[in-house]
Amino acid sequence: MAVILEPPYAQFFAKTRYRWLFVVNAIITVVWGAAGFFMLPDLPNNPNPRAFWFNKEHAAMAMERLERHNRAEPKRMSWAGVK
Repeated sequence: MAVILEPPYAQFFAKTRYRWLFVVNAIITVVWGAAGFFMLPDLPNNPNPRAFWFNKEHAAMAMERLERHNRAEPKRMSWAGVK
């Protein structure tokens, strides 16, 4: 990636190559974070409506798997549970 940011581009924006690596990595991270927010399902019994790929069949399969492992009622994670 540093080869792409050779001196002509770095001089144009007045930043050194290693700084541009941080900028490019930050942009990629923000894009993936936003995509994850919209794409990841919430809970199997109450799926996120923005997760268009997670349909009712997937939710039923996930709930069946939870029942098999005696965790049928999924709970939201809280800070108290993390401690």
